[in-house]
Amino acid sequence: MAPSGNLKTVRFALEQKYYSPPCSPISPSSSTSSTSSASTIDSVGPITPPSLDFAPLPMSSKSYSNSLYHSDTVAAKPVYVSPGPLPRPQLHPALDAMMGPWFSYDLCLPPSSSNIPLQTLAEPATTPAIPELQVSCPHLPWVITIRAQTRNRYVTVSDVLYGLHTSLRKNITQKEYDLLPTIRDKEKVTLAYQKRYKSYRRGSVAYQEEKRAGAKRIDFLMTSRRFAGLCAHHETGVWSMCVSR
Repeated sequence: MAPSGNLKTVRFALEQKYYSPPCSPISPSSSTSSTSSASTIDSVGPITPPSLDFAPLPMSSKSYSNSLYHSDTVAAKPVYVSPGPLPRPQLHPALDAMMGPWFSYDLCLPPSSSNIPLQTLAEPATTPAIPELQVSCPHLPWVITIRAQTRNRYVTVSDVLYGLHTSLRKNITQKEYDLLPTIRDKEKVTLAYQKRYKSYRRGSVAYQEEKRAGAKRIDFLMTSRRFAGLCAHHETGVWSMCVSR
């Protein structure tokens, strides 16, 4: 199908540049979790699968001689039981879409612009804590991998939000742009890109740079840029991100 006559063009940048409204950065590592959360994580340690169950067979005590050196006693044979699948980690309530959003957060902006308490940001994203998790979204043609960024070696609420924000701030390539299924979708992404850079003061450095940088992954979300939590995708093991207007 030929593109419509009024389709606007979209730019693609060769290098990544980031601009965000001025705000005080949050350093999750500098905040402290509640005593109960910290003590729980310290006591859990590395996540390891359960040990194999050992169930010995009964022994036969039958003997045909009174001799101390002769017996036909049958030696026990170990039986190994394969452990079942590990239970899926439970999300922190602040990230769980089923429990409703605890905060309002525009993914185009850094998490420091939201009203999330420092203590919440520093808490583990899941129970038990895990070193990484993967996030998908129906609007995005790729999966985002979130890895632990703290010395505790587990993903925190802050890691999830900063990981999503950083990934979505990357410029899209022409190949990624071509993954959009329809001309109408391409138009919506172009309009999202224009609305985003026009949100800065006209003529400012941020305005000029954002316009010059071109479309970013965040524009694939079009008008649905607000984080609405994660939910489990049981078939793939990937967490699905919910977004809203």
